[in-house]
Amino acid sequence: MAKANRSIGEAASAPVAPSPPARATRVASRVMSSMRSAFFGASAMFRAGRTAYEAASRSPRVEASADVGPNGALGEHEVIRRRSRHTYRNDPLYRQAMRQVANNVIHYGVKPIIPYPDLAELWEDWVEQADSRGQLDFYGMQWHAVFTASLSGEVLFRFRERRDDDMDAVPLQLQMMEGDHLPLTLTQQAANGNWIVGGVERDAIDRVTAYHIYRHHPSDWTGRTNALMPEPVPARDVILMYLPERPGDTRGVPWAAPALNTFDALRTYDIAELERKKGTSTYGGFYERPIDDDGSVPGALPADDEGAMLQPLEPNTWVELPPGYKVTFSQPPSSDANYGPYRRENISMAAVSVGLAYEHLTLNFEKVSDRQYRAMMLEVGRLIESLQYHMVVQQLCKPTWRRFVETAITSGRWTPPVNARKRDYMRVEWVSPARGHIHPVQEVTAVAAAISAGLLSRKRGVALMGDDVEKIDLENARDKARADKLELAYTVYPGADAAAPAPSDPGQRVKDIVEAEISETVERIEEAEAA
Repeated sequence: MAKANRSIGEAASAPVAPSPPARATRVASRVMSSMRSAFFGASAMFRAGRTAYEAASRSPRVEASADVGPNGALGEHEVIRRRSRHTYRNDPLYRQAMRQVANNVIHYGVKPIIPYPDLAELWEDWVEQADSRGQLDFYGMQWHAVFTASLSGEVLFRFRERRDDDMDAVPLQLQMMEGDHLPLTLTQQAANGNWIVGGVERDAIDRVTAYHIYRHHPSDWTGRTNALMPEPVPARDVILMYLPERPGDTRGVPWAAPALNTFDALRTYDIAELERKKGTSTYGGFYERPIDDDGSVPGALPADDEGAMLQPLEPNTWVELPPGYKVTFSQPPSSDANYGPYRRENISMAAVSVGLAYEHLTLNFEKVSDRQYRAMMLEVGRLIESLQYHMVVQQLCKPTWRRFVETAITSGRWTPPVNARKRDYMRVEWVSPARGHIHPVQEVTAVAAAISAGLLSRKRGVALMGDDVEKIDLENARDKARADKLELAYTVYPGADAAAPAPSDPGQRVKDIVEAEISETVERIEEAEAA
Protein backbone atom coordinates (compact mmCIF):
# COMPACT_ATOMS: atom_id res chain seq x y z
CA MET A 1 0.00 0.00 0.00
CA ALA A 2 2.84 2.40 0.85
CA LYS A 3 4.49 1.77 -2.49
CA ALA A 4 1.19 2.49 -4.29
CA ASN A 5 0.80 5.72 -2.38
CA ARG A 6 4.25 6.88 -3.39
CA SER A 7 3.46 6.21 -7.03
CA ILE A 8 0.28 8.29 -7.05
CA GLY A 9 2.09 11.40 -5.87
CA GLU A 10 5.59 11.63 -4.48
CA ALA A 11 4.91 14.53 -2.13
CA ALA A 12 1.49 13.24 -1.08
CA SER A 13 2.91 10.93 1.57
CA ALA A 14 2.70 13.08 4.66
CA PRO A 15 4.67 12.01 7.76
CA VAL A 16 2.77 9.50 9.81
CA ALA A 17 2.02 10.41 13.40
CA PRO A 18 4.16 8.23 15.68
CA SER A 19 1.40 7.26 18.08
CA PRO A 20 -2.12 8.29 17.00
CA PRO A 21 -4.76 8.54 19.71
CA ALA A 22 -6.86 5.47 20.35
CA ARG A 23 -10.01 7.18 19.03
CA ALA A 24 -8.29 8.09 15.78
CA THR A 25 -7.10 4.51 15.44
CA ARG A 26 -10.63 3.19 15.86
CA VAL A 27 -11.96 5.70 13.34
CA ALA A 28 -9.28 4.75 10.83
CA SER A 29 -10.02 1.06 11.28
CA ARG A 30 -13.73 1.68 10.76
CA VAL A 31 -13.12 3.80 7.64
CA MET A 32 -10.71 1.31 6.10
CA SER A 33 -13.17 -1.52 6.77
CA SER A 34 -15.89 0.50 5.05
CA MET A 35 -13.67 1.12 2.03
CA ARG A 36 -12.80 -2.58 1.74
CA SER A 37 -16.42 -3.61 1.93
CA ALA A 38 -17.46 -0.92 -0.55
CA PHE A 39 -14.78 -1.95 -3.04
CA PHE A 40 -14.70 -5.70 -2.57
CA GLY A 41 -17.90 -6.80 -0.83
CA ALA A 42 -17.53 -9.71 1.56
CA SER A 43 -14.14 -10.71 2.91
CA ALA A 44 -14.31 -14.04 1.08
CA MET A 45 -14.75 -12.20 -2.20
CA PHE A 46 -11.79 -9.97 -1.33
CA ARG A 47 -9.57 -12.95 -0.58
CA ALA A 48 -10.58 -14.57 -3.84
CA GLY A 49 -9.39 -11.52 -5.73
CA ARG A 50 -12.85 -10.75 -7.12
CA THR A 51 -14.47 -7.33 -7.21
CA ALA A 52 -17.76 -5.97 -5.96
CA TYR A 53 -18.71 -4.79 -9.46
CA GLU A 54 -18.59 -7.26 -12.33
CA ALA A 55 -17.80 -4.37 -14.64
CA ALA A 56 -14.46 -3.96 -12.85
CA SER A 57 -13.42 -7.55 -13.43
CA ARG A 58 -12.90 -7.08 -17.16
CA SER A 59 -12.23 -4.06 -19.32
CA PRO A 60 -12.41 -4.91 -23.04
CA ARG A 61 -10.99 -2.31 -25.42
CA VAL A 62 -10.46 0.11 -22.55
CA GLU A 63 -6.79 -0.05 -21.66
CA ALA A 64 -5.52 1.19 -25.02
CA SER A 65 -8.02 4.04 -25.32
CA ALA A 66 -8.49 5.19 -21.73
CA ASP A 67 -7.00 8.32 -20.26
CA VAL A 68 -3.97 6.87 -18.48
CA GLY A 69 -2.71 8.80 -15.48
CA PRO A 70 0.93 9.32 -14.56
CA ASN A 71 1.18 6.19 -12.40
CA GLY A 72 -0.93 3.72 -14.38
CA ALA A 73 -2.48 2.39 -11.17
CA LEU A 74 -6.01 1.10 -11.49
CA GLY A 75 -8.47 0.65 -8.66
CA GLU A 76 -11.91 -0.84 -9.01
CA HIS A 77 -13.58 2.56 -9.29
CA GLU A 78 -10.98 3.67 -11.81
CA VAL A 79 -11.62 0.68 -14.08
CA ILE A 80 -15.38 1.30 -14.01
CA ARG A 81 -14.86 4.99 -14.66
CA ARG A 82 -12.66 4.27 -17.69
CA ARG A 83 -15.10 1.71 -19.04
CA SER A 84 -17.96 4.16 -18.63
CA ARG A 85 -16.12 6.87 -20.55
CA HIS A 86 -15.04 4.44 -23.24
CA THR A 87 -18.62 3.21 -23.67
CA TYR A 88 -19.87 6.79 -23.87
CA ARG A 89 -17.43 7.57 -26.64
CA ASN A 90 -18.37 4.53 -28.72
CA ASP A 91 -21.93 3.48 -27.89
CA PRO A 92 -24.74 5.78 -29.12
CA LEU A 93 -27.29 4.33 -26.67
CA TYR A 94 -25.00 4.88 -23.69
CA ARG A 95 -24.27 8.41 -24.87
CA GLN A 96 -28.00 9.08 -25.06
CA ALA A 97 -28.55 7.59 -21.58
CA MET A 98 -26.00 9.89 -19.95
CA ARG A 99 -27.43 12.95 -21.69
CA GLN A 100 -31.01 12.03 -20.88
CA VAL A 101 -30.22 11.83 -17.18
CA ALA A 102 -28.97 15.42 -17.22
CA ASN A 103 -31.80 16.55 -19.51
CA ASN A 104 -34.46 15.19 -17.19
CA VAL A 105 -32.89 16.20 -13.87
CA ILE A 106 -31.71 19.70 -14.84
CA HIS A 107 -33.06 20.77 -18.25
CA TYR A 108 -32.80 24.58 -18.06
CA GLY A 109 -31.86 24.63 -14.39
CA VAL A 110 -33.01 24.28 -10.79
CA LYS A 111 -33.67 27.90 -9.84
CA PRO A 112 -34.20 29.73 -6.53
CA ILE A 113 -37.21 31.81 -5.50
CA ILE A 114 -35.58 34.85 -3.88
CA PRO A 115 -37.84 37.04 -1.72
CA TYR A 116 -35.57 40.11 -1.94
CA PRO A 117 -35.75 41.86 -5.35
CA ASP A 118 -32.31 43.49 -5.10
CA LEU A 119 -30.68 40.20 -4.10
CA ALA A 120 -32.52 38.44 -6.93
CA GLU A 121 -31.05 40.91 -9.45
CA LEU A 122 -27.59 40.37 -7.98
CA TRP A 123 -28.05 36.59 -8.31
CA GLU A 124 -29.10 36.91 -11.95
CA ASP A 125 -25.94 38.90 -12.68
CA TRP A 126 -23.75 36.41 -10.83
CA VAL A 127 -25.26 33.36 -12.54
CA GLU A 128 -23.80 34.49 -15.86
CA GLN A 129 -20.28 34.85 -14.37
CA ALA A 130 -20.28 31.84 -12.04
CA ASP A 131 -18.04 29.58 -14.15
CA SER A 132 -14.34 30.26 -13.55
CA ARG A 133 -13.64 29.14 -17.13
CA GLY A 134 -16.34 31.34 -18.62
CA GLN A 135 -17.92 28.48 -20.58
CA LEU A 136 -21.27 28.02 -18.80
CA ASP A 137 -23.60 29.88 -16.51
CA PHE A 138 -24.55 28.39 -13.14
CA TYR A 139 -27.50 26.47 -14.58
CA GLY A 140 -25.34 25.11 -17.37
CA MET A 141 -22.88 23.97 -14.70
CA GLN A 142 -25.76 22.15 -13.00
CA TRP A 143 -26.47 20.25 -16.21
CA HIS A 144 -22.84 19.37 -16.74
CA ALA A 145 -22.44 18.36 -13.09
CA VAL A 146 -25.28 15.82 -13.26
CA PHE A 147 -23.99 14.55 -16.60
CA THR A 148 -20.47 14.10 -15.20
CA ALA A 149 -21.72 12.52 -11.98
CA SER A 150 -23.75 9.94 -13.91
CA LEU A 151 -20.92 9.22 -16.36
CA SER A 152 -17.93 9.23 -14.00
CA GLY A 153 -19.58 8.81 -10.61
CA GLU A 154 -18.75 12.22 -9.15
CA VAL A 155 -17.83 15.80 -9.88
CA LEU A 156 -15.89 18.41 -7.89
CA PHE A 157 -16.52 22.11 -7.39
CA ARG A 158 -14.10 24.51 -5.76
CA PHE A 159 -15.13 27.98 -4.58
CA ARG A 160 -12.77 30.65 -5.87
CA GLU A 161 -12.86 34.06 -4.17
CA ARG A 162 -12.06 36.93 -6.55
CA ARG A 163 -10.95 40.50 -6.05
CA ASP A 164 -13.69 43.12 -5.94
CA ASP A 165 -12.63 44.61 -9.27
CA ASP A 166 -12.47 41.22 -11.03
CA MET A 167 -16.23 40.83 -11.39
CA ASP A 168 -19.23 43.09 -11.85
CA ALA A 169 -21.35 40.79 -9.69
CA VAL A 170 -20.43 39.07 -6.43
CA PRO A 171 -16.65 38.28 -6.49
CA LEU A 172 -17.05 34.52 -6.30
CA GLN A 173 -16.71 31.79 -8.91
CA LEU A 174 -16.95 28.00 -9.12
CA GLN A 175 -14.24 25.81 -10.62
CA MET A 176 -15.72 22.56 -11.88
CA MET A 177 -13.39 19.53 -11.99
CA GLU A 178 -13.63 15.84 -12.79
CA GLY A 179 -13.25 13.31 -9.99
CA ASP A 180 -9.78 12.49 -11.38
CA HIS A 181 -8.50 15.55 -9.51
CA LEU A 182 -9.16 13.64 -6.26
CA PRO A 183 -6.78 10.63 -6.15
CA LEU A 184 -8.56 7.37 -5.43
CA THR A 185 -5.43 5.65 -4.12
CA LEU A 186 -4.43 8.31 -1.60
CA THR A 187 -5.27 6.48 1.62
CA GLN A 188 -3.04 7.15 4.60
CA GLN A 189 -2.83 8.90 7.94
CA ALA A 190 -2.09 12.61 7.87
CA ALA A 191 0.42 14.35 10.11
CA ASN A 192 -2.38 15.83 12.24
CA GLY A 193 -3.77 12.38 13.09
CA ASN A 194 -6.68 12.54 10.63
CA TRP A 195 -7.17 9.79 8.09
CA ILE A 196 -7.21 10.34 4.35
CA VAL A 197 -9.30 7.78 2.46
CA GLY A 198 -9.54 8.10 -1.31
CA GLY A 199 -8.24 11.67 -1.10
CA VAL A 200 -10.90 12.72 1.44
CA GLU A 201 -9.59 13.69 4.88
CA ARG A 202 -11.77 13.14 7.95
CA ASP A 203 -11.24 13.93 11.61
CA ALA A 204 -11.79 11.71 14.66
CA ILE A 205 -15.58 12.14 14.56
CA ASP A 206 -15.76 11.40 10.83
CA ARG A 207 -16.26 14.97 9.65
CA VAL A 208 -14.71 15.89 6.30
CA THR A 209 -12.03 18.48 6.95
CA ALA A 210 -10.16 18.64 3.64
CA TYR A 211 -9.94 17.30 0.10
CA HIS A 212 -6.53 16.50 -1.37
CA ILE A 213 -6.83 17.74 -4.95
CA TYR A 214 -4.48 17.78 -7.93
CA ARG A 215 -3.99 21.29 -9.24
CA HIS A 216 -4.02 19.89 -12.79
CA HIS A 217 -5.88 16.94 -14.27
CA PRO A 218 -3.56 13.88 -14.11
CA SER A 219 -3.97 13.28 -17.84
CA ASP A 220 -3.30 16.91 -18.72
CA TRP A 221 -0.26 17.42 -16.51
CA THR A 222 2.78 18.19 -18.65
CA GLY A 223 5.36 19.09 -16.04
CA ARG A 224 4.20 22.68 -15.56
CA THR A 225 4.91 22.22 -11.85
CA ASN A 226 7.78 20.45 -10.14
CA ALA A 227 5.64 17.46 -9.29
CA LEU A 228 2.11 16.21 -9.70
CA MET A 229 0.95 16.10 -6.12
CA PRO A 230 -2.41 16.67 -4.43
CA GLU A 231 -2.84 19.75 -2.28
CA PRO A 232 -5.14 19.83 0.77
CA VAL A 233 -8.08 22.20 0.29
CA PRO A 234 -10.38 23.02 3.23
CA ALA A 235 -13.72 21.22 3.02
CA ARG A 236 -15.51 24.58 3.19
CA ASP A 237 -14.15 25.46 -0.25
CA VAL A 238 -15.02 22.17 -1.97
CA ILE A 239 -18.20 20.42 -3.06
CA LEU A 240 -17.97 16.72 -3.91
CA MET A 241 -21.20 15.92 -5.70
CA TYR A 242 -22.05 12.23 -6.02
CA LEU A 243 -24.79 9.71 -5.28
CA PRO A 244 -23.87 7.60 -2.22
CA GLU A 245 -24.80 3.95 -2.55
CA ARG A 246 -23.97 2.93 1.03
CA PRO A 247 -23.87 4.81 4.33
CA GLY A 248 -20.36 6.13 4.73
CA ASP A 249 -19.46 6.04 1.03
CA THR A 250 -16.55 8.36 0.33
CA ARG A 251 -16.47 8.35 -3.47
CA GLY A 252 -19.01 7.93 -6.25
CA VAL A 253 -19.31 5.19 -8.88
CA PRO A 254 -20.67 5.62 -12.45
CA TRP A 255 -24.41 5.10 -12.25
CA ALA A 256 -24.58 2.58 -15.10
CA ALA A 257 -21.87 0.32 -13.65
CA PRO A 258 -24.27 -2.67 -13.39
CA ALA A 259 -25.15 -2.31 -17.09
CA LEU A 260 -21.71 -1.77 -18.62
CA ASN A 261 -21.35 -5.46 -19.50
CA THR A 262 -24.86 -5.42 -21.00
CA PHE A 263 -24.06 -2.40 -23.16
CA ASP A 264 -20.84 -4.07 -24.30
CA ALA A 265 -22.60 -7.34 -25.13
CA LEU A 266 -25.37 -5.54 -27.02
CA ARG A 267 -22.84 -3.62 -29.06
CA THR A 268 -21.02 -6.86 -29.92
CA TYR A 269 -24.34 -8.47 -30.86
CA ASP A 270 -25.29 -5.55 -33.11
CA ILE A 271 -21.90 -5.53 -34.83
CA ALA A 272 -22.09 -9.30 -35.44
CA GLU A 273 -25.60 -8.99 -36.89
CA LEU A 274 -24.48 -6.14 -39.13
CA GLU A 275 -21.46 -8.08 -40.39
CA ARG A 276 -23.66 -11.10 -41.11
CA LYS A 277 -25.99 -8.99 -43.21
CA LYS A 278 -23.08 -7.36 -45.01
CA GLY A 279 -21.73 -10.80 -45.89
CA THR A 280 -25.00 -12.18 -47.18
CA SER A 281 -25.77 -9.05 -49.20
CA THR A 282 -22.43 -9.32 -51.03
CA TYR A 283 -23.71 -12.09 -53.29
CA GLY A 284 -26.19 -11.20 -56.01
CA GLY A 285 -26.58 -14.71 -57.37
CA PHE A 286 -24.90 -17.89 -58.64
CA TYR A 287 -24.73 -19.63 -62.02
CA GLU A 288 -23.95 -23.18 -63.08
CA ARG A 289 -22.17 -24.10 -66.30
CA PRO A 290 -23.80 -26.66 -68.56
CA ILE A 291 -22.28 -30.13 -68.65
CA ASP A 292 -21.62 -31.83 -72.02
CA ASP A 293 -22.86 -35.29 -72.85
CA ASP A 294 -19.46 -36.73 -72.11
CA GLY A 295 -19.55 -35.21 -68.60
CA SER A 296 -16.99 -32.50 -69.33
CA VAL A 297 -17.52 -28.82 -68.36
CA PRO A 298 -17.16 -26.42 -71.25
CA GLY A 299 -15.39 -23.09 -70.97
CA ALA A 300 -16.81 -20.29 -68.93
CA LEU A 301 -18.65 -17.31 -70.27
CA PRO A 302 -16.58 -15.20 -72.61
CA ALA A 303 -14.66 -12.60 -70.63
CA ASP A 304 -14.29 -8.97 -71.56
CA ASP A 305 -11.02 -7.17 -72.13
CA GLU A 306 -10.46 -6.78 -68.40
CA GLY A 307 -11.09 -10.45 -67.70
CA ALA A 308 -14.47 -9.96 -65.94
CA MET A 309 -17.07 -12.50 -66.89
CA LEU A 310 -20.14 -10.73 -65.51
CA GLN A 311 -20.57 -6.98 -65.47
CA PRO A 312 -22.52 -4.77 -62.99
CA LEU A 313 -26.01 -4.29 -64.32
CA GLU A 314 -27.91 -1.09 -64.83
CA PRO A 315 -31.61 -0.92 -63.91
CA ASN A 316 -33.90 -2.85 -66.31
CA THR A 317 -30.95 -4.52 -68.06
CA TRP A 318 -31.58 -7.77 -69.95
CA VAL A 319 -28.72 -10.22 -70.16
CA GLU A 320 -28.53 -13.13 -72.57
CA LEU A 321 -26.64 -16.18 -71.36
CA PRO A 322 -25.31 -19.01 -73.56
CA PRO A 323 -27.59 -22.04 -73.84
CA GLY A 324 -27.51 -24.39 -70.89
CA TYR A 325 -26.45 -21.92 -68.18
CA LYS A 326 -28.56 -22.05 -65.00
CA VAL A 327 -28.85 -18.99 -62.75
CA THR A 328 -29.91 -18.97 -59.08
CA PHE A 329 -30.44 -15.64 -57.36
CA SER A 330 -29.09 -15.15 -53.85
CA GLN A 331 -31.76 -15.51 -51.18
CA PRO A 332 -30.06 -14.81 -47.85
CA PRO A 333 -31.94 -15.88 -44.75
CA SER A 334 -33.95 -13.22 -43.01
CA SER A 335 -32.83 -11.80 -39.67
CA ASP A 336 -33.29 -13.72 -36.47
CA ALA A 337 -36.94 -13.37 -35.51
CA ASN A 338 -35.92 -12.89 -31.88
CA TYR A 339 -33.35 -10.19 -32.63
CA GLY A 340 -35.72 -7.23 -32.12
CA PRO A 341 -37.47 -8.44 -28.91
CA TYR A 342 -34.19 -9.62 -27.39
CA ARG A 343 -32.50 -6.33 -28.15
CA ARG A 344 -35.42 -4.32 -26.75
CA GLU A 345 -35.45 -6.24 -23.47
CA ASN A 346 -31.71 -5.79 -22.97
CA ILE A 347 -31.83 -2.09 -23.80
CA SER A 348 -34.70 -1.73 -21.32
CA MET A 349 -32.65 -3.47 -18.65
CA ALA A 350 -29.68 -1.21 -19.36
CA ALA A 351 -31.87 1.92 -19.30
CA VAL A 352 -33.36 0.98 -15.93
CA SER A 353 -29.87 1.01 -14.41
CA VAL A 354 -29.90 4.82 -14.66
CA GLY A 355 -33.61 5.20 -13.94
CA LEU A 356 -34.79 5.61 -17.53
CA ALA A 357 -36.86 3.52 -19.94
CA TYR A 358 -36.27 2.03 -23.38
CA GLU A 359 -38.03 4.95 -25.05
CA HIS A 360 -35.67 7.49 -23.47
CA LEU A 361 -32.64 5.84 -25.03
CA THR A 362 -34.04 5.07 -28.48
CA LEU A 363 -36.70 7.83 -28.81
CA ASN A 364 -38.85 5.09 -30.33
CA PHE A 365 -42.39 5.36 -28.93
CA GLU A 366 -44.16 2.97 -31.30
CA LYS A 367 -44.81 0.36 -28.58
CA VAL A 368 -46.42 2.64 -25.97
CA SER A 369 -49.59 4.71 -25.81
CA ASP A 370 -49.82 8.09 -24.12
CA ARG A 371 -51.37 6.50 -21.02
CA GLN A 372 -48.60 3.93 -20.77
CA TYR A 373 -46.02 6.66 -21.19
CA ARG A 374 -47.69 8.69 -18.41
CA ALA A 375 -47.48 5.71 -16.05
CA MET A 376 -43.85 5.22 -17.05
CA MET A 377 -42.99 8.87 -16.40
CA LEU A 378 -44.66 8.77 -12.98
CA GLU A 379 -42.11 6.17 -11.92
CA VAL A 380 -39.20 7.84 -13.69
CA GLY A 381 -40.31 11.19 -12.25
CA ARG A 382 -39.96 9.96 -8.67
CA LEU A 383 -36.28 9.18 -9.23
CA ILE A 384 -35.76 12.47 -11.05
CA GLU A 385 -37.28 14.44 -8.17
CA SER A 386 -35.18 12.49 -5.67
CA LEU A 387 -32.02 13.36 -7.58
CA GLN A 388 -33.06 16.99 -7.86
CA TYR A 389 -33.64 17.38 -4.14
CA HIS A 390 -31.23 14.96 -2.45
CA MET A 391 -28.25 15.55 -4.73
CA VAL A 392 -28.52 18.72 -6.81
CA VAL A 393 -30.22 20.97 -4.24
CA GLN A 394 -28.63 19.56 -1.09
CA GLN A 395 -25.10 19.03 -2.39
CA LEU A 396 -24.71 21.88 -4.90
CA CYS A 397 -27.40 24.55 -4.79
CA LYS A 398 -27.71 25.16 -1.05
CA PRO A 399 -23.94 25.40 -0.34
CA THR A 400 -23.53 27.66 -3.36
CA TRP A 401 -26.36 29.94 -2.23
CA ARG A 402 -24.95 30.25 1.29
CA ARG A 403 -21.49 31.07 -0.04
CA PHE A 404 -22.97 33.52 -2.54
CA VAL A 405 -24.88 35.44 0.14
CA GLU A 406 -21.89 35.45 2.52
CA THR A 407 -19.64 36.86 -0.19
CA ALA A 408 -22.28 39.37 -1.27
CA ILE A 409 -22.49 40.71 2.30
CA THR A 410 -18.75 40.72 3.05
CA SER A 411 -17.95 42.39 -0.28
CA GLY A 412 -20.56 45.10 0.30
CA ARG A 413 -22.58 44.11 -2.76
CA TRP A 414 -25.70 43.51 -0.65
CA THR A 415 -26.90 44.50 2.80
CA PRO A 416 -29.62 42.48 4.56
CA PRO A 417 -32.82 44.41 5.38
CA VAL A 418 -33.20 45.80 8.87
CA ASN A 419 -34.51 43.23 11.37
CA ALA A 420 -34.09 40.41 8.84
CA ARG A 421 -33.05 37.11 10.33
CA LYS A 422 -30.13 35.19 8.88
CA ARG A 423 -32.29 32.19 8.03
CA ASP A 424 -34.62 34.42 5.99
CA TYR A 425 -31.96 35.13 3.37
CA MET A 426 -29.74 32.07 3.82
CA ARG A 427 -32.60 29.72 2.91
CA VAL A 428 -34.47 29.94 -0.37
CA GLU A 429 -36.88 27.65 -2.13
CA TRP A 430 -35.51 25.87 -5.19
CA VAL A 431 -37.88 25.21 -8.08
CA SER A 432 -37.26 22.33 -10.45
CA PRO A 433 -37.79 22.80 -14.18
CA ALA A 434 -41.23 22.03 -15.60
CA ARG A 435 -41.64 18.40 -16.57
CA GLY A 436 -43.65 19.28 -19.67
CA HIS A 437 -47.00 17.83 -20.65
CA ILE A 438 -47.87 14.62 -22.41
CA HIS A 439 -51.49 15.75 -22.78
CA PRO A 440 -51.45 19.54 -22.13
CA VAL A 441 -55.22 20.11 -22.13
CA GLN A 442 -55.96 17.38 -19.60
CA GLU A 443 -52.99 18.09 -17.34
CA VAL A 444 -53.31 21.88 -17.19
CA THR A 445 -57.07 21.56 -16.70
CA ALA A 446 -56.47 19.17 -13.80
CA VAL A 447 -54.11 21.63 -12.08
CA ALA A 448 -56.55 24.50 -12.60
CA ALA A 449 -59.40 22.41 -11.17
CA ALA A 450 -57.30 21.48 -8.13
CA ILE A 451 -56.56 25.17 -7.50
CA SER A 452 -60.23 26.10 -7.89
CA ALA A 453 -61.24 23.37 -5.42
CA GLY A 454 -58.67 24.52 -2.88
CA LEU A 455 -56.70 21.27 -3.13
CA LEU A 456 -53.65 23.07 -4.49
CA SER A 457 -52.36 26.59 -4.00
CA ARG A 458 -51.50 28.79 -6.94
CA LYS A 459 -47.94 28.92 -5.67
CA ARG A 460 -47.59 25.15 -5.83
CA GLY A 461 -49.47 25.00 -9.11
CA VAL A 462 -47.09 27.47 -10.72
CA ALA A 463 -44.13 25.61 -9.19
CA LEU A 464 -45.29 22.51 -11.05
CA MET A 465 -44.84 24.57 -14.21
CA GLY A 466 -41.28 25.37 -13.10
CA ASP A 467 -41.88 29.04 -12.33
CA ASP A 468 -42.35 31.55 -9.49
CA VAL A 469 -45.92 32.66 -8.73
CA GLU A 470 -44.78 36.14 -7.68
CA LYS A 471 -43.09 36.69 -11.03
CA ILE A 472 -46.18 35.41 -12.82
CA ASP A 473 -48.43 37.79 -10.85
CA LEU A 474 -46.20 40.78 -11.56
CA GLU A 475 -46.03 39.91 -15.25
CA ASN A 476 -49.82 39.55 -15.37
CA ALA A 477 -50.20 42.91 -13.62
CA ARG A 478 -47.88 44.57 -16.12
CA ASP A 479 -49.68 42.92 -19.06
CA LYS A 480 -53.09 44.02 -17.79
CA ALA A 481 -51.88 47.56 -17.05
CA ARG A 482 -50.46 47.81 -20.57
CA ALA A 483 -53.69 46.47 -22.07
CA ASP A 484 -55.75 48.98 -20.06
CA LYS A 485 -53.52 51.83 -21.15
CA LEU A 486 -53.85 50.86 -24.80
CA GLU A 487 -57.59 50.21 -24.31
CA LEU A 488 -57.25 46.58 -25.41
CA ALA A 489 -59.98 44.14 -24.36
CA TYR A 490 -58.60 40.61 -24.06
CA THR A 491 -60.87 37.85 -22.84
CA VAL A 492 -58.25 36.70 -20.35
CA TYR A 493 -59.08 39.68 -18.13
CA PRO A 494 -62.42 39.77 -16.25
CA GLY A 495 -64.87 42.32 -17.63
CA ALA A 496 -63.09 42.56 -20.94
CA ASP A 497 -66.44 42.53 -22.73
CA ALA A 498 -67.61 45.60 -20.76
CA ALA A 499 -66.58 49.16 -21.29
CA ALA A 500 -62.83 49.58 -21.18
CA PRO A 501 -61.62 51.10 -17.87
CA ALA A 502 -60.06 54.49 -17.69
CA PRO A 503 -56.36 54.34 -18.55
CA SER A 504 -54.00 54.42 -15.59
CA ASP A 505 -50.28 54.81 -15.17
CA PRO A 506 -48.95 51.23 -15.49
CA GLY A 507 -45.52 52.16 -14.17
CA GLN A 508 -46.95 53.63 -10.97
CA ARG A 509 -49.27 50.67 -10.54
CA VAL A 510 -46.46 48.14 -10.81
CA LYS A 511 -44.37 50.23 -8.43
CA ASP A 512 -47.22 50.24 -5.92
CA ILE A 513 -47.55 46.46 -6.19
CA VAL A 514 -43.84 45.91 -5.61
CA GLU A 515 -43.76 48.33 -2.65
CA ALA A 516 -46.79 46.61 -1.11
CA GLU A 517 -45.11 43.20 -1.46
CA ILE A 518 -41.89 44.41 0.15
CA SER A 519 -43.83 46.06 2.98
CA GLU A 520 -45.78 42.84 3.55
CA THR A 521 -42.57 40.80 3.68
CA VAL A 522 -40.98 43.16 6.23
CA GLU A 523 -44.11 43.09 8.38
CA ARG A 524 -44.14 39.29 8.29
CA ILE A 525 -40.51 39.17 9.41
CA GLU A 526 -41.18 41.64 12.25
CA GLU A 527 -44.20 39.66 13.42
CA ALA A 528 -42.16 36.46 13.42
CA GLU A 529 -39.42 38.08 15.51
CA ALA A 530 -41.97 39.46 17.97
CA ALA A 531 -43.50 36.01 18.36
